[in-house]
Amino acid sequence: MIADWSVESAHTAEDDSTVDADGQPPPPPGLGKFLLKTGKKPGTPFEVVLTEVEKAVNNTNKGWEQAEARHRVGRQQVGS
Repeated sequence: MIADWSVESAHTAEDDSTVDADGQPPPPPGLGKFLLKTGKKPGTPFEVVLTEVEKAVNNTNKGWEQAEARHRVGRQQVGS
Protein backbone atom coordinates (compact mmCIF):
# COMPACT_ATOMS: atom_id res chain seq x y z
CA MET A 1 0.00 0.00 0.00
CA ILE A 2 1.26 3.50 -0.81
CA ALA A 3 0.47 5.70 2.18
CA ASP A 4 3.38 8.10 2.63
CA TRP A 5 2.91 9.95 -0.69
CA SER A 6 -0.11 11.74 0.69
CA VAL A 7 1.34 12.70 4.06
CA GLU A 8 1.25 16.44 4.70
CA SER A 9 4.54 18.26 5.16
CA ALA A 10 5.58 19.25 8.67
CA HIS A 11 6.72 22.65 7.39
CA THR A 12 5.04 25.73 8.85
CA ALA A 13 5.61 29.40 8.10
CA GLU A 14 7.10 29.95 11.56
CA ASP A 15 9.46 26.99 11.25
CA ASP A 16 12.41 27.85 9.00
CA SER A 17 14.39 24.78 10.06
CA THR A 18 12.94 22.80 7.14
CA VAL A 19 14.45 24.90 4.35
CA ASP A 20 17.30 23.87 2.08
CA ALA A 21 20.56 25.77 1.43
CA ASP A 22 18.77 28.06 -1.05
CA GLY A 23 16.17 29.02 1.56
CA GLN A 24 13.44 27.03 -0.19
CA PRO A 25 11.05 24.70 1.63
CA PRO A 26 11.44 21.01 0.83
CA PRO A 27 9.25 19.61 -1.94
CA PRO A 28 5.94 18.14 -0.81
CA PRO A 29 5.84 14.39 -0.24
CA GLY A 30 4.86 12.55 -3.39
CA LEU A 31 6.01 15.25 -5.80
CA GLY A 32 6.43 13.60 -9.19
CA LYS A 33 5.17 10.21 -8.01
CA PHE A 34 2.33 8.53 -9.84
CA LEU A 35 0.48 5.24 -9.88
CA LEU A 36 -0.29 3.81 -13.31
CA LYS A 37 -3.50 1.78 -13.25
CA THR A 38 -4.74 -0.27 -16.16
CA GLY A 39 -8.04 -2.04 -15.71
CA LYS A 40 -8.46 -3.90 -12.45
CA LYS A 41 -4.81 -4.89 -12.13
CA PRO A 42 -2.64 -3.51 -9.32
CA GLY A 43 -1.05 -0.18 -10.13
CA THR A 44 2.57 0.31 -11.10
CA PRO A 45 4.25 3.14 -9.18
CA PHE A 46 6.66 5.40 -11.04
CA GLU A 47 8.41 8.72 -10.50
CA VAL A 48 8.96 11.56 -12.95
CA VAL A 49 12.22 13.48 -12.49
CA LEU A 50 12.49 16.76 -14.40
CA THR A 51 15.76 18.10 -15.77
CA GLU A 52 16.88 21.62 -14.80
CA VAL A 53 15.65 22.95 -18.18
CA GLU A 54 12.24 21.34 -17.67
CA LYS A 55 12.03 22.75 -14.15
CA ALA A 56 12.67 26.27 -15.47
CA VAL A 57 10.09 25.92 -18.26
CA ASN A 58 7.45 24.48 -15.93
CA ASN A 59 8.01 26.91 -13.03
CA THR A 60 4.47 28.13 -12.40
CA ASN A 61 5.69 30.33 -9.53
CA LYS A 62 7.99 32.40 -11.77
CA GLY A 63 5.55 35.32 -12.01
CA TRP A 64 5.05 35.37 -8.25
CA GLU A 65 8.81 35.27 -7.65
CA GLN A 66 9.31 38.21 -10.02
CA ALA A 67 6.51 40.18 -8.33
CA GLU A 68 8.01 39.47 -4.91
CA ALA A 69 11.44 40.65 -6.11
CA ARG A 70 9.93 43.89 -7.47
CA HIS A 71 8.12 44.42 -4.18
CA ARG A 72 11.36 43.98 -2.21
CA VAL A 73 13.17 46.48 -4.44
CA GLY A 74 10.33 48.97 -4.01
CA ARG A 75 10.39 48.60 -0.22
CA GLN A 76 14.17 49.09 -0.14
CA GLN A 77 13.91 52.29 -2.22
CA VAL A 78 11.20 53.68 0.08
CA GLY A 79 13.24 52.84 3.17
CA SER A 80 16.47 54.48 1.96
